Amino acid sequence: DEVRGEARALLNVSAEARALLDEALALDEAIDAASAGEDAVLWQPGGEDAALARLRSGVAARIAASTRRGAARRRFAGMPARGGDGALELYLRWAGMATGGGLAIMAGLLIGVMYASAPAPDGVLTLLEPAPLQILAD
Repeated sequence: DEVRGEARALLNVSAEARALLDEALALDEAIDAASAGEDAVLWQPGGEDAALARLRSGVAARIAASTRRGAARRRFAGMPARGGDGALELYLRWAGMATGGGLAIMAGLLIGVMYASAPAPDGVLTLLEPAPLQILAD
């Protein structure tokens, strides 16, 4: 509000500010006219209203479908799904991921238990040479 008051005060005293405002208004009118002309070329008469009606009906159908699905989910919340929503497939994917992750962890622990580290090196240069893993060399 303070800025608007200062802008109005500037418009009252400055002819240059009024000229800039008139140029901006003329540019806005030109943009509006170009947009209206483009819309007239792109849209057939009544096309915008028909598109809006289609959009509204699609959204209403999605809301109705999600409401029905939500009621069915609440009714059978503890049971695995038998249908198109893919809950059972998702459960099986997660179970497979957990099984694979568990096997990878167990293999890592097994290698760690079976690995015997090499004795401490004598010199500084031998520190830079990697020691081969005996379990993997077999």
